[in-house]
This record gives sequence, structure tokens and C-alpha cells, in this order.
Amino acid sequence: MHLLFSKMKNLKLLRARSSWTKQPGKQFIFLYPKYEVTAFSDGLSRITNDPERPRQYAYLNDKGEMVIEFQDQISGEFSEGLALGYTEKGYLAYYDKNGEIAVQTSYTRGRNFSEGLAAVERNRKFGFIDANGHTVIQPVYDEAHDFSDGLAVVRSQSLGSNLYGYINKKGVLVIKPQFLFASQFSERLAAVKTDSGFGYIDKSGKMIVALRYQFGKQFSEGLAAVQISQGKEEKWGFIDRQGNIVIAPEYQSVGEFKNGRCRVRTVDGSTGFIDRTGRFTPCAPWEYSEYDMVMVGYQNSQTGEIVITPQFLQAKEFSEGLAAVRSFSYPWKWGYINEEGTMVIAPKYDDAGSFKNGKAWVVLDGRQGSIDKNRRFVPDKAGYSPNYISPSEQLMADLYLAAMKEAYKLGNGGNGFIAVDTDTLYGLGPAGKLKIMNELKSLSPNVYEYSTIKNDKTKFQFKDGIIVRTINGTVLSATINSYTGETATISAASWFGILGAVIPEMEASLENGVWMLRVKRVAMA
Repeated sequence: MHLLFSKMKNLKLLRARSSWTKQPGKQFIFLYPKYEVTAFSDGLSRITNDPERPRQYAYLNDKGEMVIEFQDQISGEFSEGLALGYTEKGYLAYYDKNGEIAVQTSYTRGRNFSEGLAAVERNRKFGFIDANGHTVIQPVYDEAHDFSDGLAVVRSQSLGSNLYGYINKKGVLVIKPQFLFASQFSERLAAVKTDSGFGYIDKSGKMIVALRYQFGKQFSEGLAAVQISQGKEEKWGFIDRQGNIVIAPEYQSVGEFKNGRCRVRTVDGSTGFIDRTGRFTPCAPWEYSEYDMVMVGYQNSQTGEIVITPQFLQAKEFSEGLAAVRSFSYPWKWGYINEEGTMVIAPKYDDAGSFKNGKAWVVLDGRQGSIDKNRRFVPDKAGYSPNYISPSEQLMADLYLAAMKEAYKLGNGGNGFIAVDTDTLYGLGPAGKLKIMNELKSLSPNVYEYSTIKNDKTKFQFKDGIIVRTINGTVLSATINSYTGETATISAASWFGILGAVIPEMEASLENGVWMLRVKRVAMA
């Protein structure tokens, strides 16, 4: 851990990861600053060791106690008392919460147990095993997902098409393959997609909610999030089981309802929760995020006591009684706290330095200058520069750019054009976004903001008003999941059709001023 010390109260910077339990509002802060921490699953949280070392995993209980030490055989999250891993010979196995093998198999890959069965793979074909390791559904499918409400989504050319259908636990096909996309059943309904859009079916395959949405998520607590086209924009709202809109479509992104509330991001980038009536309550992004987050605070360097709870995106050492900290709240501005952790200079600066002789260097709305402790701002002689990018924003822009280039390298729809979904690039101003678009011209001479061309029929193919694929081009986006300024986790997407997208999830570390990426997993759509 890189530590910085204060001469005032022996304070040093503390970086920690947070993980949320299933109990609303209950948070655990684990002092494993370089480790990836998952949310609790089946009572345990998985942590990943320092990425500079060989990959290993350990498991913590809800008291923060390590119940399975770091090892390289168990790697999955726990479900139904078991976590997937591998034997020393490389075969798939499932381990119990004591770290012992409970189910041995002769398969090479698999998924978690769900409703007593787990999807397993051999020779690129999927079947299912039970908790005794017996094969109960032969591996004949090109793709298979977890059982839910007694049914599982499958896809196989042997069924006569490359579309999705559903089987029961005996392997009987009960809903024929007919969907471009099909979700697990939740509350007896499943989201499905055809050329007409998204809708919802029941377990007999009957269409309950008509196919009319841009996208649809699973039902939770009686409500499902649906994406609706409103002119040139797509926004999220919620429907009930009869397809009635009960929360108006006015959100940029949404989660699912849990314990009566749901994560949302508004069109202006604010994060928070809504209740079942749509009432919005703002919150900090670390509470909003479904990912573990790296937060920065301060602890006493002599006693180890946490003096200022980790709560900032970035922070600098104390100087003259104040420390520059970067807020987790969008748009992630810098301000100053005192040694009690009170924000005494509001976070409104693009970048901020430490105080020296009563003044600190700052960037305010693109204008470089200095402030005193009474918040008086004096601009530098250079004055205002609309194209100025602060060092902090430059680092973040470089990270977004590296991730999108990696996604493009893994798969793309051609270099006739690149459309960048700049709405996903949180933490960047206009100059930072423009920098990314200019540098993407190394991949294509024609780079646009997605919002400006998404209705262009020379660049996209449409069906019933919905984009189904690009025409010799690619749509790129990226989302930062956690960020310290030195390490990050980030997901990017290279999209070129309904059945054409590459979505890598990556870990990043800053080495000699350059972001180095390691791809953890790649989703294909």
C-alpha cells in the first residue's frame, strides 16, 4: 500500500475496498487495497489477490474473517453451498465452504448450481449435472444457462435453428427455439426478443407482455425495467406484470428492485435510488455501484485507527491542515477537507493541489489558477482554455481510450466509421471526450458521437425502428467500475449488431504513466 503521511495528526492515506451484504445499507470495509472484492453470495465474499502475483482467491464471511485461505483451485462464487473450481488435473469440480471437493466431474468447464443442477461443458457442448456429479441432461447444446422456475435457456443448431428456447429438468424442449434473446424466468415471466423487440412470456411460451420495447430486464418484486425509445433518446422505466407502465421512462440506466428500492442513474448523471412510486433519493456512487469500489480515507499512522472513513475517489496528503480529495459524487470534482473529515472547500474543481504558504493550485471550469483558504480564486495569466484537460482527467481519458481500443481489437463491425457513446464516459468534460474521439481516428478516419448519428440509415440497418446492426462500422462505449487513479476495473463494448458485440471486463494498472490492461473475461452477444 502506498502511504502518505501528515505532519499534523500522523494521518496517512488509507485505500480500502468495500463490499455490500444483502442486508440493506450494511457495508463492510476490507483493508485489502489491491484486491478485487465481490459482493456476498451464499454468505461468503470472494477476494482476489494482488494482480502482480499469480492469480489466487480467498473467501471471507460477513465478519471479515478469512474462512478459505488464498489458493488457486476454487475460483467461483458460492451458490447452493458450492463454488466451482478445478482439480490439480484440470477437471471441473465443485467445492464446499470448508474448501473441500464435494462434487467431482470429468467436464472441463461449468456454471454455478441453480435449482440443484449445474450446466457443464465438454467438447464445446453443454449439458447438466446434479449435486452428486451425475449427468442428468447430456451435453448436446451449443449454449445453456442456469435453471430458474424449472426451465433453462438453451441454444443448439441441432434443434434446427440458432435461436433460443427452453428445456425442463428432464431435458425436454418445452418452448421451441424462436428468440434472438431469452432471459431466465423470474416471477414466472421471462424477457425475450424477436425482430419486433422485447416482450415477456410465461412458462407455457404464451406472450404476456407484447413485443414492443428496445430492451427488457427480468421481473423483480413485481416490476421489470424496460427501455423505451423517445424520439432520438432511449430511456428506462418500469412495467408491472400486465405490461402497464407504472414508473415513467426517464432514467439513463437502472438496476432491479430489491427490498423496495432500485438503483437508477438520471439523465443528468445523478445516482440514487427510487422506491416503487418512483420517488428519487440521491446517494453516493459507491453505494449505487453493483461492483466493489476502492475508496480512500485516512488512518492514524501510529495506532492504525481509521480517522476519516474511506469515502473518496482520490485523495492527497494533508498540508497546512487541509487535504485535496476527489468526490465520489458525479461529476467527481475536487475539494478540500480538514483533519476531522469535514468538507471545508466544496468539491467544484477539475483538479487540485496541496496548500503551500496559504495557497493551492487548482483548475476551475478549465481555468488554471490558485485559491486561498477563504476560497478566493485568482486565475493564472494564461487565462481560460476550453481545450484544457487536467492531469486527473487526462488519466481517466487514457483509461477509457485503452479499454475501447482493446474491445475494438477483440471484435468489430468494420472501420468505415466508429460511433462513441460519450454518455458512458463519466468524469470527462467536453475536451476529454473530444480527445478520445480524435485519438480513435487511428482506427477509423470517421469518428462520431453516437447520439448524433444513431438515426442515420447509411450507417445502421433498422427493423421496425430498432437498430439491428451497423453498416461497416462499430459503436464503442466504456464504463469504469472502480478507480483509484493508479488501478481500475473497466468494462468496454464493441457493438456491431444484435448478435454481434464483444464486451471485455478488464483490470488496469498505471505503469510509468501508461495504463496496462488485463482482460478478466469477455462476454459475447
